[in-house]
Amino acid sequence: MKIYSAPMQGVTGWPFRMTHLKHYGGVDRYYMPFISVHQTRAMKGGEKRDMDPAHNEMSCMVPQLLPAGAEDTLFYMEMIRSAGYDEVSLNLGCPARTVVTKGKGAGILEDTGKLDEFLEHLFTGMEAEACGGAGSRLLEGAQSEARSACETSQSGRSGLRVTIKTRIGMNSTDQIDELIRIYNRYPIAEVQVHARLGKDAYNGIPDKEAFRRFYDGIIHPVCYNGDICSIEDFRKLHEEFPDLSAVMIGRGLVADPMLAEKIQADLNPDMQQGHIQSGHTQPGHTQSGHTQPSRVQSEHERLIRFHDDLCNAWYECYGQEHPTICRMLEIWDYLGASFPGNERKVRKIRKARDLQTYRQLAGEVLNQDYCPGAKSGSFPVGH
Repeated sequence: MKIYSAPMQGVTGWPFRMTHLKHYGGVDRYYMPFISVHQTRAMKGGEKRDMDPAHNEMSCMVPQLLPAGAEDTLFYMEMIRSAGYDEVSLNLGCPARTVVTKGKGAGILEDTGKLDEFLEHLFTGMEAEACGGAGSRLLEGAQSEARSACETSQSGRSGLRVTIKTRIGMNSTDQIDELIRIYNRYPIAEVQVHARLGKDAYNGIPDKEAFRRFYDGIIHPVCYNGDICSIEDFRKLHEEFPDLSAVMIGRGLVADPMLAEKIQADLNPDMQQGHIQSGHTQPGHTQSGHTQPSRVQSEHERLIRFHDDLCNAWYECYGQEHPTICRMLEIWDYLGASFPGNERKVRKIRKARDLQTYRQLAGEVLNQDYCPGAKSGSFPVGH
């Protein structure tokens, strides 16, 4: 089973992804915060920088699109393919009101006819490009052919893999069977299911029974997403759904950056923590060539080094103190739960107005007792 880092708007930009990869193992794929498809077919400056190959380990980082029309989405997909990526994730699960009111993100799940039409045009367009030598995959309509196409897509021979991040519905689970039927029509490499309704955003408890319908009905590999915050959470999920292709972790990995590594060690007891690498690389090194932290380094020490390097990376990204502090405060929405009893000190961090003050206050908390695994915080919009 693979472990994915979930895309979290404002949190998992390239500084987080590259810094996490430097200090921790266990993550097979890092999914980027979405790039919104526009009729102008132009990416914003921040989106370009986040997808820039210079800021990403290409073999384990995946751009995500918030799709609109099929033709415009195809244009963005070609930009992603041309940049050297082998996968694109289509976000059909964003619950933000500004998104769903436009029929995008989770909003499209309410209109299954529109969803089916979009995917048909998208994959037909990919077929046309493939026939012309510029595309990556053939559209197959029947379920048996879709399964074959899916297997081909995973082999890497067909160019750009298309994965879909979805919800169990927008306002109810009544359309799950129709969603399954639609997804099974197309050569999707993997269906990544957030086990909540779009209307629930990131509140409440994931609906495991509704997720099971996807798990049992989808012919493609299925990834689970939703409230994996500890080893215990993962073990319960794995016991209930042993044939998952992957799990996607969001706030749990920010609150405990070592969580993916711990899960991989739990899955592979013969592998030592501290030497579990993303992307199946050789022990002791990440794909970017960084040496993994020494095993003698404590989990607490690793976190401090990770935090300091992350702060430096965000400053490198912006070149200004204020946006750097804002991004680091997003991290504390989740990381703060790992330092129980220090809520007052964490609140003081939020009042920092310059980096020197921020580093001093953050250092005081980071040197307290570290207890990762607590469930707290809320997902940022766009995750």
